Amino acid sequence: MNKFRYYVGVDVSKDVFDAVLLDSNVSHVEPTHNQFKNSIKGCRQFDQWLCNQGVEKGSCLICMENTGMY
Repeated sequence: MNKFRYYVGVDVSKDVFDAVLLDSNVSHVEPTHNQFKNSIKGCRQFDQWLCNQGVEKGSCLICMENTGMY
């Protein structure tokens, strides 16, 4: 059995970061995307977005990729 239900891919750049949310229990739904400012406020908005999507943090794997040197 898979440990994680949710997967979040994050692409980080200097000004913003893009996040794509996948729910492994729902294969027929398009992934959910959102963009946030690369700041403390943006990180808080990202956390709130995950909560609003119903993501349980213990069942979520977040993978990040930087763009360039950021």
